[in-house]
Amino acid sequence: MAGRSKVYDLDPAMRAELDRLLRDRRWTLDQIVEHLAGLTEGPVPSRSSIGRYKQDIDQVAEQMTRQREIASAIVSKFGDQPDNQVARLNLELLHGVLFRIVTSVGEDGDTVSLSAKEAQLLADAANRLASAEKTNEERTVKLKAEMAKQALAAVDRVAKREGGLSRATVDTIKAEILGVGA
Repeated sequence: MAGRSKVYDLDPAMRAELDRLLRDRRWTLDQIVEHLAGLTEGPVPSRSSIGRYKQDIDQVAEQMTRQREIASAIVSKFGDQPDNQVARLNLELLHGVLFRIVTSVGEDGDTVSLSAKEAQLLADAANRLASAEKTNEERTVKLKAEMAKQALAAVDRVAKREGGLSRATVDTIKAEILGVGA
């Protein structure tokens, strides 16, 4: 089993500098090691240690990008109702967080084990997520029914006006709103 990486033992300022250099992408690993060595008289993480740390960061960044893309795709599937989009996005993001917790690996490369309390909190979060999904679905159905009711009332108001719509046209519009054949 590999020991703990020296990168995680760096003081916060040195770690922030390392993170900045890695984000810059113009620095090679050798240049980063040399730069860090010039900033301190103490030990500096090895090139391979910094390389593994960079791979970890890249993996997390890739997961976050993928999660954002998935959430964006999901939001685009559910229409242009802002409240509905936010609710769906939050549910999908929580799914992603729970998945990452369950499949996470610690800094030392070992899988993360959960205490009984942490496992209970995770189970509670999953239950709340299921409840939120059900509530969101019920809310969506209720909103659609309310919108259909308002649309039908509008059709009736227009039909009652002088020179309004014919009965056949009203029936066709209502059938379209309700999603049934005329």
